Amino acid sequence: MPNWSGIYTRAVGGLKFDPEQPGNLQWGNTTAVLTPRYKAAYLVKLYQVGALGNQWDQLSDCLPAGVPRFLTEPFLMEFVVTPRQTWWIREQVSEIRRHYTDGRGHIPAQNADPLWDGDTVGFWDHNTLVSHTLYVTHGQYQRLNPDYSTETSLVERMFKNKKGQIQDDVTVWDPKGLEKPWHVVNYYKPVTTPNVRINYWSCDANNNVIRTPT
Repeated sequence: MPNWSGIYTRAVGGLKFDPEQPGNLQWGNTTAVLTPRYKAAYLVKLYQVGALGNQWDQLSDCLPAGVPRFLTEPFLMEFVVTPRQTWWIREQVSEIRRHYTDGRGHIPAQNADPLWDGDTVGFWDHNTLVSHTLYVTHGQYQRLNPDYSTETSLVERMFKNKKGQIQDDVTVWDPKGLEKPWHVVNYYKPVTTPNVRINYWSCDANNNVIRTPT
């Protein structure tokens, strides 16, 4: 199995789901090709943030980031690679994605419910982890980014590149939200601080967000 040990953090992109997206997020120039319905909803979101200063974020309610937003969070992360599963652990609320590589298929559709991190199965192509994710919960790609639906699915190809970073080539399908698949590449660099550890982040103990009537 490849050696992905150590602690990582997102290398580039800030809060943009696509690190290659140009300009300010508030301009709405996302590289996603949105359906008319989701484009209209996105413009309303940007107006509410820009003109009214209102923005709801499930992280403020101590909820998980969920997939695919999970890919963009800037917090510390760790990979645990085994022949049958690869765990992708994030410091924020100790959120864990499990990539099953033991030959199992997806949960049968008749038994499936939307899950924060979806249901992910895959296989190893030499040192590249290839995975497919279904059954996600509706959410947003990140703050000031568009929304995605429960019909969203992802294909990822993850490997350690020549810079020692974990590179994740991601293609997102969403028949409700996207006119065509959205391909992005995210990078996660090693953290070089000595003795750094993943700690449990108790959101309730640190949350200073107040929800107003409006």
